[in-house]
Amino acid sequence: MKKALLTFVGAQDPINKRGIDGPVLTLLEHLRFDAIHLLYTVDDRRAGVFFGKNALDLQNSIQKKYLDTSVFSHLFDCRNPVDHNDVYLHLMEFCHTLPREGLRYTAAIASGTPTMQACWILLAESGDFPVTLVRANDPTYIGPRISVVKLGAFLPRVHRLEKERKAQKKKYEDLLPTLTIDTSAPSVAIGETEVTLSPILFGCYLFFAVRAHRGLGAEKIQPTGTTHAVLKEMLDYCVTSYPDARDSLTEKMKRAVRANEGMKIETLRSYISRINNAIQRATSRGLAEEYSIRADRRRISKKYGAIGYHISAPPRKIVIRPEIKRS
Repeated sequence: MKKALLTFVGAQDPINKRGIDGPVLTLLEHLRFDAIHLLYTVDDRRAGVFFGKNALDLQNSIQKKYLDTSVFSHLFDCRNPVDHNDVYLHLMEFCHTLPREGLRYTAAIASGTPTMQACWILLAESGDFPVTLVRANDPTYIGPRISVVKLGAFLPRVHRLEKERKAQKKKYEDLLPTLTIDTSAPSVAIGETEVTLSPILFGCYLFFAVRAHRGLGAEKIQPTGTTHAVLKEMLDYCVTSYPDARDSLTEKMKRAVRANEGMKIETLRSYISRINNAIQRATSRGLAEEYSIRADRRRISKKYGAIGYHISAPPRKIVIRPEIKRS
C-alpha cells in the first residue's frame, strides 16, 4: 500500500527562522512517502509571510532531495485560517477529494495555525477520513524528533488550541480596518480607502452591511430572487442617501417595488458581482474577502434551496453613520 503525506505549509517552511529545516523537511528525514500534498493559504502580507512562495520553495526542495516522491501543491482557500468552522469544513472537503484505494494517509500537524492543528485532530477523531497524525518536534525538544499523535486523549489539547484560536481570531480582527458607510454624504470606505458604488449598488451593499453590523447573519435568498420586503429596504436605503437619483437601474427598482415584486436572482447576483469587483479593486484580496458579499453555500436550505448571502467582517468593524434605526 502506498503512503501519502498531507500537511499545511507554515511560516517556518521550508527553512525556519534559525536557518535550519522546518517541520516538513524535518519529518521527511525520518519518514518516506510516495506522494506529498502541500496545502497553502493566501499570503499574509501584513505579517510578511508569502505562503504560495513557501509552498513552491518547499516543493522544489522535496523534489530535488526525494526524486521518487510525487509532490502536489493545493491552495487552501478558506476565508479565515483561524476560524475553526471554516478550516474544518474546507479540510474535510479537500480530504474527500483524495483517492482512497491503495493509499494510507498521514497528516503532519506541526505546520499551520493552532486552529489547523486542532482541525487535523478533530478530523482524525471523527473517523470521517482515515488518517494517522504525526508531529515533527523542535530540535531543542528532549525526546524523539518525530511523534505519533495518539487519538482519544487530546480533548484537553483541543480545548487549549481552541482558546489559542479565539485569541488569534481577536488579534486578526483587531488588525482589520473599519468599514465606514456614511448615508448622509453617501460614501463607503474600508479604512482610508474609498470604494466607489453607484446609488443602487450603495443601497444593495448597505442592506447587507446593516445585517452584518447588527449580527443578524446571512440573508437567505430563494432561487428565484429576493422578497418584496428586501427589495423595498434596498431601495429605501438608495433613495434616502441619493434622493435625486434618476438612473435607469434605480427607476427599474422603483417600478418593481410598486408592482409588489422582489429582485430577480440574476439581477441580485449581477449587483453583488459589481460590488465585490469594486471592493477588490480598492483593496487587497484578503481584505476583499472580509468586506465582500458572499454566498454561503453551507447554508443552503435542503427544503427550499435558499442560499445565505452575508458580509464576513465582524460587527465591531462596521460603522454606519448616522446609525440606522431598527424598523
